[in-house]
Amino acid sequence: MRSIAIPVADREECAIALDVAFRLGKTFGSDVVGYHMRPNKMAASNTRLDVTELWSGGAAWPEEDEKTSEKAALSAHKLFQLMAEQHQYPLTAKHSQPPGRHAIWREKLGSPDKLMPLVGPVNDLMVVSRPRRNGGRKAWLILMSALLDSGIPVLVLPQKKVELSCKHIAIAWNRGPQEVQAVHATLGLLKQAGQLTFITSGKNYKHGPSAKEMIAYLKCHGIKAAELRTDGNPVKDLVKTAQKIGADTLLSGAYTKGRLRQMLFGGVTEHLIWDTAFPVLLKHS
Repeated sequence: MRSIAIPVADREECAIALDVAFRLGKTFGSDVVGYHMRPNKMAASNTRLDVTELWSGGAAWPEEDEKTSEKAALSAHKLFQLMAEQHQYPLTAKHSQPPGRHAIWREKLGSPDKLMPLVGPVNDLMVVSRPRRNGGRKAWLILMSALLDSGIPVLVLPQKKVELSCKHIAIAWNRGPQEVQAVHATLGLLKQAGQLTFITSGKNYKHGPSAKEMIAYLKCHGIKAAELRTDGNPVKDLVKTAQKIGADTLLSGAYTKGRLRQMLFGGVTEHLIWDTAFPVLLKHS
């Protein structure tokens, strides 16, 4: 894992997320790339989300005057520089060779739904702070665009400080294609984890590999894993089980039943994002 992306704004929860990103970067020898997304008039006037995004209450990327936008960008850059210095990350303009740990700053004009498809493919992992449920529109849009549009795994963090190493990763497994892709997308991370546990719950009729088959597949990559079956509620018991076994991160597919359906009727992804205070690593495809 060579490049960790993180959207940056001058907010307390973002400072916590930056701390985690730089710590993970030290563990895995990764550059940390900070992105500040600045709205422009075109983004504010043209961004319209379809019926599947009713969660936002008609969430166009909010318009700002130039002075406010510049001030927010300067504050975000200052926070990024401060956190980089605290973690002894040298500031550079781009990735460099030979590989090493660097802090790289980027400012992007536009709305998250337009920028995330550009940012995601040039990074290996995105770290995003979980916004307050009744928080600002920008934080909501950035989180959901990261999940739905970036195409890479997204580590969603609670607002409180957490000790996170990704050394024991629990994997929510229900044989679905999204979970399979989540595993493949994080193979580099899984290889460096000290312990992996597939958590399965109840009967599953999806046409996909069992946890035992995935464990055998990972073994050929030199990755050891185990399976743990639970009989409780597959939505609410995932985090409890992960915490009980000492995992510090839970890996799951995101919106495997569709965004609108989960928004209206609930689901694993909605619960993991909004109703837990546990780090979750999500991959949507």
